[in-house]
Amino acid sequence: MAKKLRTDWFLFAIAGSLALFGTVMVYSASAMIALKETQGESQFTYFYKQLAFTVIGVTIMFLASKIDYHQYQNKIIVYGLLALTVVLLLAVFGFPPVNGARRWLRFSGSSFQPSEIAKITLPVFLAYFLAWVH
Repeated sequence: MAKKLRTDWFLFAIAGSLALFGTVMVYSASAMIALKETQGESQFTYFYKQLAFTVIGVTIMFLASKIDYHQYQNKIIVYGLLALTVVLLLAVFGFPPVNGARRWLRFSGSSFQPSEIAKITLPVFLAYFLAWVH
């Protein structure tokens, strides 16, 4: 029988608050640049974009908290995530450079850095590996 996972709301609130604080700091740092780039129409261009990604990130964080952490000890999941990351990191060489660097994957008007997946994959793999070695 599966037990129900409980969310640590205090920790979730701290992480969410830090994410929102970061969004406000993006507004603070970019309002004048956005105003100049939009010829005086909006100072919230970068703020709205960052807010959208913050909402997506907090939603993914909430959904990830509902997954039993024992699932991350599954060899297939760990090595599958590692293989996907390596493939995506190598795929950047098939895309044109942006400002002289090959870091981005571009699909239908949006771009993505595979290194963001690597930031999640590395701790998951290291935790799995160190638990296996121990």
